[in-house]
This record gives sequence, structure tokens and C-alpha cells, in this order.
Amino acid sequence: MEYLLIWLGFAVVTAIAANARNHPTWLWFGIGLIGGVFALLAVLVMRPGESIAAVVQPRGVGAFSSDGIAEQYRGVAIRRNGDLFSIDGTLYADIQTARRAVDHRLDG
Repeated sequence: MEYLLIWLGFAVVTAIAANARNHPTWLWFGIGLIGGVFALLAVLVMRPGESIAAVVQPRGVGAFSSDGIAEQYRGVAIRRNGDLFSIDGTLYADIQTARRAVDHRLDG
């Protein structure tokens, strides 16, 4: 019985930690039920807002506005063109490269 309460405690703490890092609370509660302390460690090492899908799909790309903007980064609109990203017509292979281009443009 004590082990069940400890396991449930890990699930609750995992959900709280996930919520604090902008991750889906109920999903991580379920993962915490299955993974226990390992799920807690996993959510603690993830960056805030980073999802498991971030490995496959860059952050900020999941939801698009009606005008095709994938992300506003430092006040610059990064648009999605199929599998590529563009800033003022210049195409980039991934969102990170587009962000670096914005940084380079703004910081000189």
C-alpha cells in the first residue's frame, strides 16, 4: 500500500512539474503513473515549453495563424513554406536557422 502511495505521489509531482514548465499536465500525470521517478526526471530535464514532439517538429511550428506566420521571433515574422521557413522571401531549412538569421540581422 505504501508503494502505491509513493508511486501516485511521483505521478502528482510529475504533473505539477510539467504544469510549471508549460507541458500538458494530464499527459504527464499519466506518464508519471507509468514511469514513476523516471517520468519525473524526464520532465525535470526538459526545457520549459519543449515537448516530446520538439525532437521531430521545431517548437513554435504546431499552430499557424491565418496569415501563415509560424512564429514571431524578436518581432520578426517567420513564415512556413511547406517544409521550409522564410523571412522576407529568404528560405531556411529549419526554424532554428531562421531564428539565427533574425539574431544576426538584429544584432549585426
